[in-house]
Amino acid sequence: MKKLLIALGLLSGVAYSQNTTVVTVSSNVAAVVLDSKYTVTELKVINSESSVKTFNFYDTAAATNVDVWITPAWTEYIRYTTNMTSVFTNQTGVVVTNTFSGVYTAAVSHSASTNTYPTLLSVAVPASGSVTISRTIPLGFGLSVKANGAGAVQCTYQR
Repeated sequence: MKKLLIALGLLSGVAYSQNTTVVTVSSNVAAVVLDSKYTVTELKVINSESSVKTFNFYDTAAATNVDVWITPAWTEYIRYTTNMTSVFTNQTGVVVTNTFSGVYTAAVSHSASTNTYPTLLSVAVPASGSVTISRTIPLGFGLSVKANGAGAVQCTYQR
């Protein structure tokens, strides 16, 4: 039984092996840190400038327009039940009212919109310093960073 538990422990250690990647960040230019669905276990953010800089992280693998996405214009069709009434006067002068029930389909147009990705994490890094964040961050799409200064990001992650 002990051997089975040890074997399972070794296999689970292999399944959750950690990897590390380092990405250089330029001022106001988006950079992809991870391009797929991973779990981040540690981030080390390094500021290479002589003033405090902010690094914003997003759950996306986009290399351009990391902080916005555009939804194109689209048309939606809605259906609803309604009553239609027809009123007329016949040849003998009697007012005739007919009521019909039915389903009406209407087209609704939606214009294009620009949306901002939610910031997953925002880190202020001191001048020529670094900040280490040790916490589990599950990603849905990937990890991108955009900063108002130059620096680097060291990311430790697992599948």
